[in-house]
Amino acid sequence: MHSSIHIKLDNDEAVNLKKNMLLLERDLLESVKFIRNYEALRKKEFLLKSKVKRDLVMVHALINSAELDLPKEEHEFEHEAKEYTHEAEGKELSKIKKSRIIEHKKSDIERQIDEIREKLSRLGVQE
Repeated sequence: MHSSIHIKLDNDEAVNLKKNMLLLERDLLESVKFIRNYEALRKKEFLLKSKVKRDLVMVHALINSAELDLPKEEHEFEHEAKEYTHEAEGKELSKIKKSRIIEHKKSDIERQIDEIREKLSRLGVQE
């Protein structure tokens, strides 16, 4: 059984009630809009993260291939020089190699600065 209840409202109360119902409906529709927008943004975020991950994997592969093409690093030369220090008759040779490795480590700028310092010291100018 379905029964109806009738309530007597004055005009102002009916208008206020209708206004509140419309405001509630508007707020609900805006909430639905925000939720849909959020879902769209999440999908976009997922796609962008996937693209970034693929790009990072590709960059990592490029770096690895570039490292294979590059010459040996300086610390590998140090390791070779340390092996010579353990040999009894190769001590002098190892000292020479170590000094070459240390010189090799210096950057071009440091070498240029050292050259300028040497030239200044030959001229008698103190820093």
